[in-house]
Amino acid sequence: MTREGQSSPSSDRRQARMACRLAWKDDEPVRFFWRGRWHQVLRVQEAWLDAGRWWAGEKALWFYRVATANGVYELAAEGAGVAAAQVYRVYD
Repeated sequence: MTREGQSSPSSDRRQARMACRLAWKDDEPVRFFWRGRWHQVLRVQEAWLDAGRWWAGEKALWFYRVATANGVYELAAEGAGVAAAQVYRVYD
């Protein structure tokens, strides 16, 4: 539940788009290019499908929470094997 005037966590993720490029193996991201360098994925912690606001024309996105040597990131793509993606969240 959100307070009046606040957006939901799902819509927050969709607004925080930062473009990246994904490299895949067996339908999982193995590395991503962001901020001028490649980040190696050590482990995919979680993956899920977010249908988005389909009634407003948003496409469904696959989210991947991945661990790297530098931190944990949420990546989103329209499907496995799609190179164009977004970094949606960076965990400290």
